[in-house]
Amino acid sequence: MSKVCLNCGTVFEGLYCPQCGQKYGPAMPTTSEIAGELLRSALSPSGKLLESLRTLLLKPGTLTRVYLAGQRLRYAHPVRVYLLCMFAFVAVISVNNSIRTWQGKPSFEVESSNFSLRPENTKPDAAKSDGEPSTARQAGQETGKAIAQALPTWLSSWLKARTQHLSELQAREIHEKTMRAMSKNYSALFAFLVPVMALLNWMLYAGRGLTYAAHFVFVLHATAAGCLILTIPYIINAPVLYFPLAVLSMIWSVIAAKHAFSVTWWGAIWRYVLYIFPAMIVSTVAGIAFALATVLFPN
Repeated sequence: MSKVCLNCGTVFEGLYCPQCGQKYGPAMPTTSEIAGELLRSALSPSGKLLESLRTLLLKPGTLTRVYLAGQRLRYAHPVRVYLLCMFAFVAVISVNNSIRTWQGKPSFEVESSNFSLRPENTKPDAAKSDGEPSTARQAGQETGKAIAQALPTWLSSWLKARTQHLSELQAREIHEKTMRAMSKNYSALFAFLVPVMALLNWMLYAGRGLTYAAHFVFVLHATAAGCLILTIPYIINAPVLYFPLAVLSMIWSVIAAKHAFSVTWWGAIWRYVLYIFPAMIVSTVAGIAFALATVLFPN
């Protein structure tokens, strides 16, 4: 039975296209295909990586659209693109924060977050001049006491024992320690978030004939692009640029969704607005989990 190659259009017999070598199969990706490529990606460095990365950044949504059309060999596989960008992102973060540690400076994440705070909130000790706790700190203490009273006695005692060392630390030191721990675990954090984000995207585009794996591919490309964009402020050591470039990454995602899923601008925008809020909640919860692990289990 004759088949038509989805990558180059050649008519052929058998399982593999004699012209380009692509294996015959359905255009819509399956979960097993993505999982198999995930295992093979680390063993095979082949692929048009430079062309794929350039297309990823300059033509948002193109890599996803081409992949969903069945053209598997035209660009590097989504998993390979994601792993490469994630590796570069984590490596640049590690180098940047190592240099900052040697120089005695706060971590990049702490410094960049300070640009979004009021000057009075960036002081080491947010306390009143008469020595009394600040309103925010006092409210936090009252909340902590209320939570402790609602917990079982054994759990409350265990948490109290684990957090005794916090009395010796300033709030700024705890924040610094938490942000450093999170920056070291970005790869694990994204590994958790990508499948969740793909599920949210799949729900928002339900009814368009796309599989979950197709949305997983899109999120892999979106995450890879975000990593490349947010690598820039780390490379040039400019924390002030982090949040403007984070906004640029969001704009990239909207443009990519429009082209990848063939929707209108309005369709891409309202879906992204509905997508971003639960995504931020999930990301925040995951970040809090890392923060709690850092505070409760110090090195």
